[in-house]
Order: sequence, then structure tokens, then C-alpha cells
Amino acid sequence: MDTILKQVLKRITPSETEKHKTQGFIQNVIRVSGKLLEPRGLEQVLAGSYMRDTWMKDKKEFDLFIMFPEDTSREMLEKQGVEMGKMIVKVLKGRYEIAYAEHPYVRSVVGEYQIDIVPCYKLESAEKIKSAVDRTPFHNRWLARNLEAKLVGDVRLFKQFVKSLEIYGSDTKTSGLSGYLCELLVIHHGSFKNLMQSIFMWQAGAVFIDIHGERSYDSLDKELKNTFSKHPLVVIDPVDKNRNVAAAFSYESFMKLVYHAGYFLKKPSASYFSIAKSKPDIQHLKKTISTRETHIFAITFKRPEIIDDILWPQLRKTAKRIANIMEDAEFGVMNYDSFADDKTCMILLELPIVKLPSIRKIKGPPVTIQDRSAEFINKYKTSRLWIENDYWIAEAKRKFMHAKDKLRHSLSVPEKRLVEKGIGSYVSKSVAKKYTITSEKEVLSKARKNAELAEFLKIFFEKKVVK
Repeated sequence: MDTILKQVLKRITPSETEKHKTQGFIQNVIRVSGKLLEPRGLEQVLAGSYMRDTWMKDKKEFDLFIMFPEDTSREMLEKQGVEMGKMIVKVLKGRYEIAYAEHPYVRSVVGEYQIDIVPCYKLESAEKIKSAVDRTPFHNRWLARNLEAKLVGDVRLFKQFVKSLEIYGSDTKTSGLSGYLCELLVIHHGSFKNLMQSIFMWQAGAVFIDIHGERSYDSLDKELKNTFSKHPLVVIDPVDKNRNVAAAFSYESFMKLVYHAGYFLKKPSASYFSIAKSKPDIQHLKKTISTRETHIFAITFKRPEIIDDILWPQLRKTAKRIANIMEDAEFGVMNYDSFADDKTCMILLELPIVKLPSIRKIKGPPVTIQDRSAEFINKYKTSRLWIENDYWIAEAKRKFMHAKDKLRHSLSVPEKRLVEKGIGSYVSKSVAKKYTITSEKEVLSKARKNAELAEFLKIFFEKKVVK
């Protein structure tokens, strides 16, 4: 294993030339931003893995935080923060866009580097944070004190392992592990190998890590226990004792990590540190669908104008609700998922059947319960009624025999009604305006012209957590 890890580490670690070049770039950014910020009495902090030398060779991204006095109004912080960010990028001769999280910030590209310029408050204590971004400077300080130089390579190895599973990132689309969480886990376990051995033993919902070792799960108050009980992994933020750093980590991502840690320990290979991607083959996808003998329906609508971290939870909520509606209508759902690009969103359903008989069988109460039996008989008095294994049975006419008709009936309603059905609010607004339902033929036709969609379809039919 040691030989493999050395080979991988050599491949993923930036060369001295790359480090020198990046350091020169960062120094220039700090010089330019300092000249603009200092006359205005503002400070700056460079954040991210570069500061700790845990940055990845293929990920040249940095965060520059503009720190405003604590008494600055939120409106002023946002306005001046964005304006200063734009000025910095212009001097650096880069291009930028305004992005949004809890508040607006400047996302820029300068040469081969991406820099996010984020306004935050300069605070004395993490207990005074006003938004999530205010924590980052405190994370920086804590890691500077606690991440030993000997663990830098271990952090890189773990990040690469997680990236190869495509669960690197705490955004709502990825639902994986952030770089900060990767660093905390390596620090807590003392090495990459120790961490992997620990992960292999993890059980979802039963892993509680307090880096400081001050608390156990049982010592938490009732409210925190209730919040954390929804998470497969709990890692207490060392700068915020009431925050789970792993809150975004989904059960699917958790199980993928656990199983692949086991596979790696059993048979170490450098392949676990590479993303094996093949170009989607539309003809192969067509054959796969045909072989499965299932039916594909795609509900497509215009992408709402919201950030990814709001969009993806709504898409997942919507996909799950539509799948439940189809299950309740007895069509069954083999698989479902959601997709989005810059312009459109799609809910994809795979159904085993699309047409049901015109009648359905309804199981009633036991014949021994007289009051419920009377209610059941009265409700279905115009239907055929009989007794089967001591239970009342009714035969009723089915309202929707075809899956597409049921989908149309469920979605062709006003926005307010869609929200009441459990569809995400922003998705409801878009669907209420216009949506289409297409089958596999049309979906595959779109995928020929849309590489992102083709990749999504490939994963939809091939994804698996366990080998």
C-alpha cells in the first residue's frame, strides 16, 4: 500500500514550479487588493487550502475575504464588498460574475485561477458570526494551529480518494465532503491509513466526532440531538460547537465512501484515486433501456433563476414527490432522479409499466369490525363487493390507466396547488408556466446534442454504491 500511496501523492502534488508560480500569483492578488482596501480601512484574508499547502494540482481556486468592521450594516457590507471585488478583478485583468450564497460575492477568473472575493465581518469571536462566511477566517486560524506539516500529504490523498468517488464538495448538488471536513478527519485520525480503517468500520447515523474530545453524543441537548439524528456523520466544528461540519453529507455518499474504503483496504490500487470516465454512448444507452424493458418519462421545464444550493434540494424534493404520486397510483417507480443545466431542469422517471387495467382491487377492513365494514360497504355500494380471507374486497374503476395521463393530471394545476402537493416552490412556479412530458426517444435525441444530459443518463442507468 505504501508504494501505491507514494506514487499517487507524487501525481497529485503540485510541482515546485507550480507552487512557485501560484505563490507569485497570490502575492500579486494580495498586493493589488491591499492597495485598494487599506486606504478604506478594510482588511483582507486569503482563505482555502493554498494557505495550508493542501491544495490540489487540478483545483486552482482561492477565496479572498474582505473584512468589514462589526458595526457595518449588512446592506453596506454587501454593496461595498461587491464593488471592491469588481475593482480588484478589473485591476488583475480578469473577468467576473456576481454570485450568491447568503449574500452576494464576486466570482472571478484571472488567467488559470478562480478567485471568489467574499465580504465578511471582522469578529473577535466565532460566537458572534452573522453569516456562514464569517466562520472561514476562524477555520483558517484553527487549521494553522492544528494541521501538522507531516499530514499535508495525507490530506491530499484523502481529498483525491473522495474526488474519485465524485463526492468531494459540500454543495447541495454533490452532497459530499468539503475540503475543510477532509482536513478535520485526517487531523482527528492522524493519517490517511488510520482514517480509511476507521471509515470502513463506520455505521450510518452512529458516527460522532468531536475534534476537541469534550463531548459525546449523549451529552448533547435534546434540540441538537434531534438535528444531528438526521445526519449519517456528525463532526463537530471546532470553532462552532453547535454545528455539524458534515451536515451536507448524504446517506448515499456516506455508504459509497464506507464501501470503497473497504475495497481499497482489501486490495489497494492506484485506480481508487482516479475518476474513470468514458464518453456516454447514446446507442448503448438506447440498447440498455430496450434490454431493461422499462419506460422512461422526462418532465422538463425552464430552470428557475435561483442558485444551485436552493435549486437542488427543490429538484430532489420534487422528484421524490412525483415518484410517490406515481407509486400511490400503482404504477410503481424503478428509479428516479433530477437533472439541471444552465437553461432547463428535468425530472426523470423509470417505470416498469405505463398502462394499468381499467379496474383496481381495494382491500377493506376485517368482516369482524362492524362499524368499519358498514362504512366500507357504503363507500363502495355501487361496486362489486366480496370477502377474501375474512376481509372485505371492493372492485373499483381506475381513474387513470396510463402513466402519462396521471402525470399530466398531477402537474397541470395552478402554482399554489403544486406547492400544496409537495412540489418545491420555485419549481412549482416554473412548472405552472410550462412543462413537457417526453419519452425515452425524445430524451435520447436531446442527449445527442447535450453532453451534460448524456452523462446524466449514463449515470442514471449505471450508478451503484456497491461493486
